[in-house]
Amino acid sequence: MNKETIIICGIVAIMEAFGGVFSLMLLIGRNIYNTDPAIIISAISLLSGIIWCYLLLSEAEKRR
Repeated sequence: MNKETIIICGIVAIMEAFGGVFSLMLLIGRNIYNTDPAIIISAISLLSGIIWCYLLLSEAEKRR
């Protein structure tokens, strides 16, 4: 796997994590500005790590 694939998977994972966290917060009616920033950053970090791992593993499976 080359560097470009790893970087693109990381960028996609971060974008999906941002969208997912903020969409979920809007759906449940939570005010983004009153939420603790540490909670938001932790959720984005955890979700982007999981998505990035999934994308890299699925890309590795395609190349086999």
